[in-house]
Amino acid sequence: MTTRSVGAVCLALALVATVVLAGSVPASRPAAAQQGSYVVEQGTQCEVITPLSGEGTAAELYDYRSHVSHETDYAYGSHGTTDLQRNDVSSLFLYEGADGLSLVIVHDRLDGGTPGGAAEFEVVGLPASGEWTVQDDDYSEHADDVWTHGDVWSEVAWLWGDDRTDGGAYTGLGGDFEVTIDPAFNDQQSTFSPDGNVSRIDVLSGDRSQPDRIALGSIDAPLVIRSGTCGDPTVSYDRIDDGILATVEDTGGETARLRPPAEGGNGVRYDRLSLSASGQSTFSGTADVEVAMNAAEGGPEVPDEDGDGSATALSTLTVDDSASEGSVSDPTLSFSVEKATLAGQDATASNVAVYERASGSWERTATEPAGETDRFYSFESSPGGSGEFAVVLAESPIEATELSLDRERIDAGETVEVTATVENTASVTETQPVELLVFGAVTGTEEVTLEPGETTTVSFSQRVDAPGTHTVEVAGQTQQLTVKGEAPASGDSESAASSSNGFLAIGIGLVVLVALALWWRRSPE
Repeated sequence: MTTRSVGAVCLALALVATVVLAGSVPASRPAAAQQGSYVVEQGTQCEVITPLSGEGTAAELYDYRSHVSHETDYAYGSHGTTDLQRNDVSSLFLYEGADGLSLVIVHDRLDGGTPGGAAEFEVVGLPASGEWTVQDDDYSEHADDVWTHGDVWSEVAWLWGDDRTDGGAYTGLGGDFEVTIDPAFNDQQSTFSPDGNVSRIDVLSGDRSQPDRIALGSIDAPLVIRSGTCGDPTVSYDRIDDGILATVEDTGGETARLRPPAEGGNGVRYDRLSLSASGQSTFSGTADVEVAMNAAEGGPEVPDEDGDGSATALSTLTVDDSASEGSVSDPTLSFSVEKATLAGQDATASNVAVYERASGSWERTATEPAGETDRFYSFESSPGGSGEFAVVLAESPIEATELSLDRERIDAGETVEVTATVENTASVTETQPVELLVFGAVTGTEEVTLEPGETTTVSFSQRVDAPGTHTVEVAGQTQQLTVKGEAPASGDSESAASSSNGFLAIGIGLVVLVALALWWRRSPE
């Protein structure tokens, strides 16, 4: 092929690329998830573990079969992990599969010649967003196993017969978790009278086809499987009346992340309680710290920041460290509120705040938005210490003191510039979304962070197509906008919104075409 022929091919390819770029905007590719660090702890034993990995889901890996799922070839156990099973051994491992990170538990060995066994596990600290994708055996009739679930805990009693296995898989651990398992086997469990005995607990790590097997020192002592390293503080959990007791060992001034009871009621979900102190010692005292956490629906009437009414308390969370010699400081509370709850209260994310009971009265704490999903808005708040906290729907402290439009009358399809001066009227620093509403609909949002009493200016550019008189509102201030003429033809707004992408793509393509054309003219045959 001659140089000129190569140039012709390049020109053709550049033309095709220009057309494709002008017609569509490719979606960005997600960054590859980074491999986390995980450990298993029991007493003084701490081992770094690596999740087994595969292309299938945890349920596909486990491959549970019963008379409900299969007409033949079933043994009421795990048919997909036979190479990982051992006689009279409870095998635990993390599995990274198509549905994320899972905790997998398999007791005993299928067709291993053992007489069966029994076990009871209390599992505490499970992420509320996850689920048991395998519950072996949990069919509706004549099942021996007993599964009981709370918001962040599960209690399971297993009984398996000759040559069979038992277990389960919990999917959705995420990247940051601490799960405590309190096991009881053989005569230590109180539900069944098994014929066989479990002799040890193995934690599997590494390659799926030939994993390392880490034998734990006890089959009766609680164990913790968590993200992080062996140098991090150890967090373990126990169930208490109406709540969770977290014990933090080897604090060393490091940050500890606790999982409170998840369900706060009224659409509130408590996700995390992070105990950090900006580089200082997180905990006072040298002893281990015990933190009791209880969540309850509703709460007391909390006065509004401006003192002219009361705010609605959706839920309260009590954090009590009085049972231990040490104490916590500077916690950060991560929580979420269902969007449906806010819609039902005629509220928005800017109305969500956390109040802390201090010296007998309720005081507002700094609360910031942290993200959203299809179902939830997420927030973070930084109260002063342990105590009682209330998630409240209150008036937003970010108020507009001035609102102006660059024009009060525009033609349909034109853009109006909206400028507002907003002030933080609260006694704490606030990060809030400031919303632009046109005729009651949110058409723009700008997030601001303001110290108490601080002001700032926010600006919006808003195109309005519908003729008529519209109310423009920002943070409580309103102005009237008159739109004249007829609404633009259908499709005009879409083409205007996408034209910049198309023009950019065409411009790039033309530059490439011109450069190649010049090179082609100067190149020999």
